[in-house]
Amino acid sequence: MSFRVKTILLVVLLSLTPYVITMVVAGNVYRGDAESRIRDNLHYQLAVMARQLDMRIIALRDEMNFLASLDIMNDIFTGDLDRRITSLIRAKKEDLQLHGDIDVVDATATIIASSEISRVGTAMQEPAAIEVPIKSALSEQPIGALVVNYQITTLERFLPAAEELTYRLLAADEIVPENADTISVNQLLDKRQDFRLILSQEKRSAFAVLESFAQTLLVALIIGVIVIAVVAYLLASYIASPILMLSETAHSISETQDYSKRVDLKRADEVGRLAGAFNTMIEGMQGMIE
Repeated sequence: MSFRVKTILLVVLLSLTPYVITMVVAGNVYRGDAESRIRDNLHYQLAVMARQLDMRIIALRDEMNFLASLDIMNDIFTGDLDRRITSLIRAKKEDLQLHGDIDVVDATATIIASSEISRVGTAMQEPAAIEVPIKSALSEQPIGALVVNYQITTLERFLPAAEELTYRLLAADEIVPENADTISVNQLLDKRQDFRLILSQEKRSAFAVLESFAQTLLVALIIGVIVIAVVAYLLASYIASPILMLSETAHSISETQDYSKRVDLKRADEVGRLAGAFNTMIEGMQGMIE
């Protein structure tokens, strides 16, 4: 490898090293900061959606409170049970698009009316998602309860559909599978601690801006390499050419014993003084030989 090539490579390496280090460090720091900001943003959006679902649950409870306050519920006290209560709660279930059951139980926890007819006459066993007391309009004493059990699908229809963000609603004890290609955050609903809301975003879309920034840096690096290589070539030529000229002249003199050869270099720097000293030395040797 020639001195010129070594000089060019050395100049390019020394010029690009701090440039590459800066890009790598800045890229890693920016990526870490970007992921932190993305998580903060996901947590915020998740909290907003969780509050909206909690408001839906509160609204559902308010509906049940209103239902329990109707005079028709006094049929429990009088024992004059007919299909009026059943028709009412079935209509309410359909109106609320509820995926689950609405039951009316008496003081003995026996289901006396239900949106699912087959449940009538059975004992209420499962824990209730919503339980509202039914009081007599005459004595204000509890005569039963309105019990609601609904599935996750009841709330899933309120989750927004987006291309980049994915909302999921799972049971709190359900294991959330890890995915290395996504950034996910989750939290329990305040009004349904047995429901867990999850928000995920693909890293590909999350880091789209960062990837664009990295591509811009790569293009800048390529342009920088080209510019630095050109500058290195010119610099190497400026530095190496006179040294190569000295080397070639000295080699030629040693091979031909022709001491009349001189280095034709007009420069005022150290290399020029070296060429002048070399010419003086050769001239002196030529005089001694003559």
